[in-house]
Amino acid sequence: MVRIATILAATAFCFYTTPPPNARVLAALDALSSRDSHQVRGDTDGSFYCPMEPDVRSNHAGKCPRCGMTLVEGVPDILEYPVDLSIDPVVPHPNELTRLTFGLIDPRTERPVRKLEIVHEKLYHVFVVSQDLSFFLHTHPERQGDEDFRLDVRLPKPGLYRVLSDFYPSGATP
Repeated sequence: MVRIATILAATAFCFYTTPPPNARVLAALDALSSRDSHQVRGDTDGSFYCPMEPDVRSNHAGKCPRCGMTLVEGVPDILEYPVDLSIDPVVPHPNELTRLTFGLIDPRTERPVRKLEIVHEKLYHVFVVSQDLSFFLHTHPERQGDEDFRLDVRLPKPGLYRVLSDFYPSGATP
């Protein structure tokens, strides 16, 4: 009980003896806050951003200083693009061939995404990771013509696996 009373007394002491913030500091914080919200909304004309790193912004065309991608004019379209994943066979067996088929869906039109931009030298990146992290695969599924992407994989043992998908639809963000 003495500890609680001491903590409360120390908190009250700090609260009441701390001077109010300096007016210049408050004005600077307010200016930074309004500048950041202005950039996030993309209210400036000629605003460029990196499709891979949307927080990287510039008033001029060029390359991203982080990843080297070409900056895109406009405001990033932050939309989740659903992936329709089908597995054959539905219940994979260890060390047997399993086909993963990835159908990319445009959330605005609910139609298949057909045009992608290259990110890190490939159109599509897939990561397959076992729950215990003993299996990790980073690969690039192949597209069959203008259709879905397909990947044949052999999972080493029974268990749960997480499949992560990374792609950059034209006119959107990765």
